[in-house]
Amino acid sequence: EGLAYGALPVVADNELTHELFGNAAIFIKNPDSVDEITRGLERAVSDEQVKNLILESQENILKRFTWEAHLNRFLDIIRSINHE
Repeated sequence: EGLAYGALPVVADNELTHELFGNAAIFIKNPDSVDEITRGLERAVSDEQVKNLILESQENILKRFTWEAHLNRFLDIIRSINHE
């Protein structure tokens, strides 16, 4: 949701976040580390190259997560269950 408002995603480095964002996020290897989170947030504010990369990917990421897209995926699942 934050990405929709231009906030850069600073997220844990795991399979789910890579699936959601591809390379268009700032990944934190140890999300329990205050120092790593701080460095990630500082990078979000100061690294123009990373900021531009993420914001260029914003539209493609967000269009996958609209309510309509979610509903269509959900209905596809229901239909596949119904046909089994």
